[in-house]
Amino acid sequence: MARLNVDEVVRIVRGFYATPDTAVVEGALAKIFSSPKEWLGDPESVCVRLLVIDSAYNSNLRYFKARLPATRVIARNAGRIMSTVDSRGNNAEEIGRLLGHLVAETASEGAAANVPSAISKFLHFVGPEVFPIWDNFALKSWRSVLKEAKSLGCSIPGEVHVSASADWSTNYTGLVNFYRWLIDSLMGPDDRAKMEKVARETPAKTLLAVLDKAFWAAGGGVLHAGDGMRWLLP
Repeated sequence: MARLNVDEVVRIVRGFYATPDTAVVEGALAKIFSSPKEWLGDPESVCVRLLVIDSAYNSNLRYFKARLPATRVIARNAGRIMSTVDSRGNNAEEIGRLLGHLVAETASEGAAANVPSAISKFLHFVGPEVFPIWDNFALKSWRSVLKEAKSLGCSIPGEVHVSASADWSTNYTGLVNFYRWLIDSLMGPDDRAKMEKVARETPAKTLLAVLDKAFWAAGGGVLHAGDGMRWLLP
């Protein structure tokens, strides 16, 4: 049975946070997104945080005229978002439907294009233990993991996938299941302990967020780990 190359994940994440600017930005985001129940239903508070996301991650909200539509939609769905966070997202399909609903509503409110990445980033900072970030840099890493898993003869559950289709509910459900599969099936107790240590010692705070940073960085975000990266060990 293959297992996640946790030592390499730890190395990448440590390197990611070793950059002073990165550590400051990620730490600041964690702080301003704290206690979401207190502000998530307030459009002005949501808008401020969307502006920060847009600036920090070049999410193209301004380009696609999506800032105000996304603000209205997120504030209007605050109760549903917090219910998902409070339940720790037990139902992957419900998480996927939530993202798909927010993306579709933002488009219907006047956004010039779908903005799933920006909305997933916002959700991630609201509930980093529940919501993964959809990102094109990370997509390269996700696909590499699945390719390696197939070559090693791993049993990959049918609900685990990382496709980018027009159906964002299905896309996001598959991504949620992908992260759950990695955490629940490809890490032993010692591996998990190493990952939890990194989570505690960095702004990541959760196993999902640690993996998210590793995949994004290695996929081209900052470190350019390249095609030689091995995500899985036999």
